Amino acid sequence: MIMSNSKKQHPSALPLLAGASAGMSESFITYPTEYVKTMSQLGNHGHNTTAQISPSVVIKDTLARRGITGFYRGCSPVIAGNALKAGTRFFTYESIRDLLRGPDGKLSTASNVLAGVGAGCVESIVAVTPSEAIKTRLIESQRAGVVTQGGSIAIVGSMIRTESITSLYRGLVPTMMKQSANSAVRFTSYQAMKDYAMRKNGGHQPGNATIMAIGAVAGVITVYATMPFDVVKTRMQQSSVRYKSTLDCLVRSLKDDGVLVFWRGASPRVARLVVSGTVTFVIYENVLKSLQTLF
Repeated sequence: MIMSNSKKQHPSALPLLAGASAGMSESFITYPTEYVKTMSQLGNHGHNTTAQISPSVVIKDTLARRGITGFYRGCSPVIAGNALKAGTRFFTYESIRDLLRGPDGKLSTASNVLAGVGAGCVESIVAVTPSEAIKTRLIESQRAGVVTQGGSIAIVGSMIRTESITSLYRGLVPTMMKQSANSAVRFTSYQAMKDYAMRKNGGHQPGNATIMAIGAVAGVITVYATMPFDVVKTRMQQSSVRYKSTLDCLVRSLKDDGVLVFWRGASPRVARLVVSGTVTFVIYENVLKSLQTLF
């Protein structure tokens, strides 16, 4: 995200295009860590136990049973969803920022937080919840040893046929909570560190190496601040366990597994968001800059 104070006006669709490009690239690179995180969070519910599966066990088991390609099980809806998600996120974020910008072109920290919350809510409805629900089902079917013919399309058809279209939006509330917190924390921390780097650099935009470092740190902060929402969201989207509501999932998870369950799978998510931060922001900044020279 280029937080420029330039007066030059560019087409509003540019953040959408730049965000989609960044989202596709980031999701392909980091998907294996997302797979490991999801498998770890699901635990052994399919075998009527809540025993934790550590990331190392998931990695060894996947390599033994499926090979390297096993880590990309369920990646198609995530890559497509991530392109739409990132494009929507950056577009919404920049649009809200423009609405909240003062006469002097500056934005307060509160405005950045509000823009992040808005972006998280919109992307949850448009892309995140459906793609995450499909991804979770694909990974869950692999864990159960079920080979799904037709991949994502077959999974979607089965979900709609047997559970109605609302099954694609199971876990919407925790997803919105997670994405809102995720975008608010990530964008605000990124912007604060970027502003600091610019002040230290005489007001000039930081280079790619600095942007990568800032994005990585913002990713770590985001993980630990939003991990509980992610765990609840994942558990609500699996098919083998039914929860009455977000609160029911929260209470039952706490009762069965203890408070640390809400940070289960944090290690692979940290790895993903550190890489995501270095990749997403650099690609977004550079693609947007290139597009702005053309329009």
